[in-house]
Amino acid sequence: MMLIGLISDSHGNTTALQKAAAFFSGRADIIIHCGDVTAPRHLKPLLDTQIPVHLSQGNCDRDPAGFKRASRRSSLIYHDRAGWLEPNGAEIAFTHGDSPGIFYSLLNRSPDYLIQGHSHQRMDQEVDSTRLINPGAATSSVALLDTETDSLEFHELNDS
Repeated sequence: MMLIGLISDSHGNTTALQKAAAFFSGRADIIIHCGDVTAPRHLKPLLDTQIPVHLSQGNCDRDPAGFKRASRRSSLIYHDRAGWLEPNGAEIAFTHGDSPGIFYSLLNRSPDYLIQGHSHQRMDQEVDSTRLINPGAATSSVALLDTETDSLEFHELNDS
């Protein structure tokens, strides 16, 4: 079983990241953050969980060199503008979602899942053989994806 925590658009909100970290702890095997963290220091609550955090750069992430440095000394794996993972055979692509070119390039590879953020709106829909997921803005929600059962659970951070 592979449980993947999905988060995006935290925009420097440490309280939201603390709530997300508390929710993911003991549940998620890995975390995918689809960007708009704003600065590497804001990831601390997620990194403190010791769960590997995969990050794609968002349009509000102005310090790619800082994220690269942070990835050398923590559980952060920085993927620039897009990432691709294959945990337990599931193909998962992820990007922030602000670049249609990157989005469609990933979608054309037909991954099992394409995770994005940017719109701050939750989404769970199928396009051909790909499941498109947006966990919503971290200030209100995150999601937990089970790739073995193909189940997705949205979690309201306001309720935690």
